[in-house]
Amino acid sequence: MDKKSIERVDLNALLSCLARLDKFQPSSIDHKDKPDFIISNAGKNIGVETTRAVSQEMVRARKLHFSECPNLWIDVTHLKDRELRRSNKELLASMTNPLPQWKKSKESALEWKNKIAKVLRSKRKKYNRIDFQKFDKNWLLITDDPPLPASDLWKARAERHLNALFREPIGVAYDFDTVFVCSGQFLFRWRNQELHLADTKLVGDLNLTNLAT
Repeated sequence: MDKKSIERVDLNALLSCLARLDKFQPSSIDHKDKPDFIISNAGKNIGVETTRAVSQEMVRARKLHFSECPNLWIDVTHLKDRELRRSNKELLASMTNPLPQWKKSKESALEWKNKIAKVLRSKRKKYNRIDFQKFDKNWLLITDDPPLPASDLWKARAERHLNALFREPIGVAYDFDTVFVCSGQFLFRWRNQELHLADTKLVGDLNLTNLAT
């Protein structure tokens, strides 16, 4: 899918969930830029900026898997953005030769927090640019790729890390009114200085799973 199609898929997933949770039904949706969407509801306009939280190594690994070794099982455990960009040869070696030890879950959870934080910082900076249009309400939707495992352990860790992340100084003058983090069966919503987790059964019913890039 192209970028515009991915943005619409992610927005549709969010709106489907909000329809179930809040009876939220937009009267119109316009696909724009800065922000990506303008949706109208109850006489008010809401700007929605959308993005994927995915490492560049993951994006490259998927392309390499398809082009170089489509019939092989690959290990994506150690894919993450690094200070020094790994070559395609190094990525293929990492993907096709799993390490004997699995990564510790606490380490994975911290890497997940840092991945979300990187996207959040980037979008906040974009939101504060002069050419970014503001509306009655302004939302940010972060779709996590790949999503978190659907377990109580990961739910608790994600809540803890997101609470800590959203309470850090934002470093810019203005912030989004609401930030959504959609990760598999979990939909987190940061609004009015509080983090809420959507009912996982409702979110799961709507199949908010890994949406391939």
